[in-house]
Amino acid sequence: KIEQGISRCIKEKIPETDSDIENAQRKVEVLKIKKDIHDAYMRRHLLTTETTILKIQQSQYIRIFTESVQHLEEYAFQLRNLEGFTQELPDILAAVGEFNHAHVTNETVVNTLVALSVLFGNKPKPIENKDDLPTLARDTKHKIQLKKDNIASSLSIEDARHAQVVIEKYTYKQTRNVNVAAASIHRWVTDVASTLISGRSEGDV
Repeated sequence: KIEQGISRCIKEKIPETDSDIENAQRKVEVLKIKKDIHDAYMRRHLLTTETTILKIQQSQYIRIFTESVQHLEEYAFQLRNLEGFTQELPDILAAVGEFNHAHVTNETVVNTLVALSVLFGNKPKPIENKDDLPTLARDTKHKIQLKKDNIASSLSIEDARHAQVVIEKYTYKQTRNVNVAAASIHRWVTDVASTLISGRSEGDV
């Protein structure tokens, strides 16, 4: 609407140097930058975030958005970490695959796999018999396959918090003493959940 008002003023041959028009144009540019910042947080995409940072740094409004740029740089760092976790997914998938046909009843191992499942959006499911764990492993593996290309945008902070509560029931050392594959999953879930939870959200802008 502001842009439409500016256009009407120009059509009516009001000089573009008119102070009201200049103020309106500045307001439009500031609002556009705020929208870019909002979009960067909503998309959770590293390239988009880095492009937004560069755009602000090259604008005449850098002083206004100094704190926002700092927050975005921290957010970009978080996204880079998550991209690193994405590269580790083949190992995690292999670890999960070890339980596809295994009749494991150890509570530590079961808890670790449940935490991974919760991180990828599933509700915690009770493991009531020896056949439940292979089913959970296969379901979780399928869920990971669907989301593996972009962890940053496909995992939610809410699920990360739930997964963190589950995974903290046993320590990494306790898990490693029982099963090496489960230990690798434990460490990955812990690191990813922690990174997601500690990352900035749009509310921090």
